[in-house]
Amino acid sequence: MRFGFEVYMREDELGIRIWNWFKRLWYIKPDYNRDIWHSFGLSYSDSSLHLRWGKRTKIFWMPWDWGANIRNEVQNEHGEFVIASDAMETIARIALRKAGVTSRRRYIPITIPDGRKMYESSYRYVRRNGEVQEVTAKYYVNEREWRWRIFHPFAIGPKKVSRCISIDFDKEVGEGSGSWKGGCVGCSYEMLPGETPEQTLRRIERERRFER
Repeated sequence: MRFGFEVYMREDELGIRIWNWFKRLWYIKPDYNRDIWHSFGLSYSDSSLHLRWGKRTKIFWMPWDWGANIRNEVQNEHGEFVIASDAMETIARIALRKAGVTSRRRYIPITIPDGRKMYESSYRYVRRNGEVQEVTAKYYVNEREWRWRIFHPFAIGPKKVSRCISIDFDKEVGEGSGSWKGGCVGCSYEMLPGETPEQTLRRIERERRFER
């Protein structure tokens, strides 16, 4: 839910926004040398307060925001959850910076295998025009845990745990396939309690629409 009040200026209009209601007040002759977006006011969305003045924005995160991602794990061949490779790579880069080996501006590629179990299955998508798309989906199980921002970096307080499958398709699928925008080449989807990765994939076939 987003609400607030703003006076905004885009490249071709001046208007106001109250909550999610926009109203154009004045048409401005397009000037592509001008910044695309200016706004003045405040708004609240996604547990954050946004204060805007021209091109500047100041964001204040609320203490109850789920901004502290304290766990990022993947399921291995034994059914256990272990630290995901991207989480290990982040830890390694921080250690390198502290040791003076690198900096934020200098990127060093790091590849750390995590032993995640990969699945592969066929995936079927039917477009609105009746075209049937048959692709191959490669996927794995990922589990993340968040805490309220106010308790970071301690693992205390309310928590939110999300277990999903992360998927890569070998070809584009969806309504945008073959267009300038393109179709979907990957996504993630929340698993239900007691559901297997294969069952989640089949549920995506029934429920998920990939629009333009």
